[in-house]
Amino acid sequence: MPTIALAREVGLLVRALRKRRGLTQADLAERIDRSETAVRAIERGASAPSFVTLDRLITSGLTMAVSLLPSRCGNGCRGLA
Repeated sequence: MPTIALAREVGLLVRALRKRRGLTQADLAERIDRSETAVRAIERGASAPSFVTLDRLITSGLTMAVSLLPSRCGNGCRGLA
């Protein structure tokens, strides 16, 4: 899978999980110590999150690591987050 497509998939998943948790982009940015601009870029797929940011997303309680690999675990790992 090309990097751009993977960044877009991860971004869509981050957005869905954030909304499921009832968080705003500002809330999530604060939890992961990133700017709202960075969160928006990740959610749009314009920027792929670094490993540090992925770790912060996971430890913030937003998601489980396996949920960030939708193409690797079939059916987007639905129900695991």
